[in-house]
Amino acid sequence: MRRIYLILVFIFFYSCNKNSNYLTAKLATDCPKQLEDFKKENIDSDLKFTRFETGLDSLNIFFGSMTKNNKTNYWISSNFKGSNFLRGISLKPKDSLNLLTEDITFEINPLDQISPYSVSLRVLHQPLTNKVEYLWLNNGLTSNIASLVKVEKLIQQEKKFPEMTINTISGENISSEDFKDKIVIINWWSTTCSPCVKEIPELNKILEKYKLDKDILFLAITSDKKARVTTFLEKHEFKYNQGFINNETSKIFEGFQPQNIIINKNGIIKLFLAGYMEQTHIIIEKTIEQLLSEK
Repeated sequence: MRRIYLILVFIFFYSCNKNSNYLTAKLATDCPKQLEDFKKENIDSDLKFTRFETGLDSLNIFFGSMTKNNKTNYWISSNFKGSNFLRGISLKPKDSLNLLTEDITFEINPLDQISPYSVSLRVLHQPLTNKVEYLWLNNGLTSNIASLVKVEKLIQQEKKFPEMTINTISGENISSEDFKDKIVIINWWSTTCSPCVKEIPELNKILEKYKLDKDILFLAITSDKKARVTTFLEKHEFKYNQGFINNETSKIFEGFQPQNIIINKNGIIKLFLAGYMEQTHIIIEKTIEQLLSEK
């Protein structure tokens, strides 16, 4: 009986974990209508697109490559209930085969603070043929249907900001202890995030307006390497204090970029904006004024 039970358990787990047949797609130059703005913004790059089958009516996932100056980067985009989000991803060589692959988890609606969801998948790309194979992932199991997973965020408006310590570009440490009795404006960004770079001039204007107020701290945090940021700052002015994530802070600032966060003098998050908006600088300035007016 025990032997039969073990066999049944083995069969069950094998049926769940066996390699599902990879879904296949091919990169092409035809641009989906949901990504026409993205194509216009990158008119000087060679873009290729494909659509991944999710098995869900409410979710469309697009994958593609962007080649410029003989360098190819990859991206993935979600369209969930009418909202579009796009982020860059990295693919790594697989063994000795001419394949690039990665297991990817990303938020499909990062602006939704009430019900944010993520999906996970495994991607294999053959650059020579533009063939793409993929499988959806959920808790280590593979499937041909995407699984929506509720995201529990550490950063939520009206909640206390998590404890953290970061290293700045000048080599100093800044911790949440330094936030005490200060209004803190945080920008989560990357040098390769075009919406992040696009909003920098307006962020600089806000800093200039309040730079003499010692009770306000402006902090930009990135996962980029120090050398990359240093090179970027040689060509672009970004006046925020520059800081770099570590294993601790990576859990806080994961997900979509850019993110703009404002913390009041009691350590409570009073503003959390994920993604680029034309009105971001207006909302930030309005929030700062409201906090300054509080006694």
